[in-house]
Amino acid sequence: VGEPPINIFRLTRGGGGSWLEGERPGEGRLPLPEGWDGLASPFVGARPEQIEVAAGPGGLAATVEECEFLGRDAVLHCRCQGVGVRALASAGAAFAKGEAVALRFKPGGLIPLAE
Repeated sequence: VGEPPINIFRLTRGGGGSWLEGERPGEGRLPLPEGWDGLASPFVGARPEQIEVAAGPGGLAATVEECEFLGRDAVLHCRCQGVGVRALASAGAAFAKGEAVALRFKPGGLIPLAE
């Protein structure tokens, strides 16, 4: 949905807490960001522009798999704990394939989706 496409995650709850699973089965899982425990939908979305990207530590550790330039912006296709995540960055930011980055969901960045 949209351009660049929204990230879609399955919200899973278990004895050890809640997490976001990737779009593909067995892809991996991410911890549910703080403050989102009240989500009732089994699926959530995150627009790429709602995910902050930073070089170095300070969020969820990820690796850039591809950088797709769209003029003034760039879509970073990242792998984070086995989960594919698309994030939007300024095209002026220098991110390269294989680079380690940190991803953070912006406050209000998760969207409940219907089944």
